[in-house]
Amino acid sequence: MSKKRFLIIKLGAIGDVVHALPAIALLRRMYPDAAIDWLIEPKSAAILDSNPHISSRMVIDTKRWRRRFFRHPFKVSLEVYRVLARLKHARFDAVIDLQGLLKSSLFAWVSKSRLRFGYPSRECREGLSARLTNRKCWHAVDVRHVVEKHCSMVVAVAEELGDVQPGAEPSFCDGAEPGIVVDDGARHRFREFLSERGVQDGDLLIGVNPCAAWVTKRWSAANFARMIRIARGADVGRRMRFALLYGPGEEQFAKDVIKQLGHDAGDDVFLAPPSDIPMLCAILDACDLVVSGDTAVLHIAAALGRPTVALFGPSDPERNGPFGSRSIVVQHRMACGPCYKRECKDKACIKNISPTKVAEAVMGLVQEARF
Repeated sequence: MSKKRFLIIKLGAIGDVVHALPAIALLRRMYPDAAIDWLIEPKSAAILDSNPHISSRMVIDTKRWRRRFFRHPFKVSLEVYRVLARLKHARFDAVIDLQGLLKSSLFAWVSKSRLRFGYPSRECREGLSARLTNRKCWHAVDVRHVVEKHCSMVVAVAEELGDVQPGAEPSFCDGAEPGIVVDDGARHRFREFLSERGVQDGDLLIGVNPCAAWVTKRWSAANFARMIRIARGADVGRRMRFALLYGPGEEQFAKDVIKQLGHDAGDDVFLAPPSDIPMLCAILDACDLVVSGDTAVLHIAAALGRPTVALFGPSDPERNGPFGSRSIVVQHRMACGPCYKRECKDKACIKNISPTKVAEAVMGLVQEARF
């Protein structure tokens, strides 16, 4: 099999990028000597640091381009031109658009690669994007979860190149790992943080993420506090410690949970340290279990092999849930869902999730794993 060069296009949110990592692990296993480049935006680029499956990253900031264009049109145009020229002259054997947006397919088209893979229009967030790719992954129509859809795209690439038989199973579950690498420095700093708070090796560390960018994915601080109280009342034979996670600008959500707990918080419930992506990975890797809504935190934890309790509101866990067998999804099904709405008047699907059911899911995973 000759050495190939591939371009992956997945620009956006961290959780979406994490969902694409198994497919790249599958591509690397199929083409161990290939050059695999990834076109990505700055907010998610750090999740690819030291990933063994990626040869190089091409980081582009399309939001910055739009923001600065009218003030600095020449500089922005020159920057865009350089990126487009780099794509065109790279001579990729295949470009794989996992994003399904008009801007992502435009980058694929500019590359002038002979093979530009994308999803059929009904599988794309922006149907017009399908017009700029010239190979469609019809396998994706037959699978539900987005991770399996991305893996099916890789299988379609290998079929087109004649390297696998048509109908190959789009699975990465036979040994390929997503490849998230936890930074040793961040791991050491978090261990020191835990030591300063008296967390012992025998304690059960549960990461709790009360934050979400979408208000429709945000469970209330009162519900998180109630869940923690119920879980702490269970006898698991170990002291339970709860680290409240938050991202930039989200610390107040975590503080609100502690406020709801009042004196019940004690030393067992505390704020995790401020975190960038490397520190977040270190924190999640250290947790015995993670409770979160449908956010990057949830999907990074699952990719790191942590047991997760996932709270789902407007999104569909069958399509976007944590990928793996060590997860329990808790949701309050509604006739109007899944709707994927970022705004909603009553947010009943997330608001009505029972704290008792979430606590029971936590205890179920604890007992199953026998921590």
